Amino acid sequence: MPSLTAPRKRGFLGALAYGSLYGMVTASCSFPILLSMILYSLVSGGLLQTAVIFLTYVSGMAFPLAITTILVAAAKRAILTRFIGLAAKIHRVSGPVLIAVGIYLIYIFLSTVGLVAPS
Repeated sequence: MPSLTAPRKRGFLGALAYGSLYGMVTASCSFPILLSMILYSLVSGGLLQTAVIFLTYVSGMAFPLAITTILVAAAKRAILTRFIGLAAKIHRVSGPVLIAVGIYLIYIFLSTVGLVAPS
């Protein structure tokens, strides 16, 4: 069974790798909003208003991520200990749930094909 441990990469390279991967993963979600901010700032007027729009956008994107990162870093040990303690219970509960879902999917498939009459 794999163990739940926090990664050991720290420092500048770890932060750079995390930030780069996070940016790539969230690009599809944040790109439409970024594009709207760019287009809105181009038609909005002067340089000051454009700068305020971009600073507002960057603050809105960075602030929740920074707060979440700080809180998770502070509670890292407690969170990992809690998840490790719950892992055995999650395994015991997830087995029957997966079996039930599998039976349900087989039933849906068989009723779609016409081998079982839907209720």
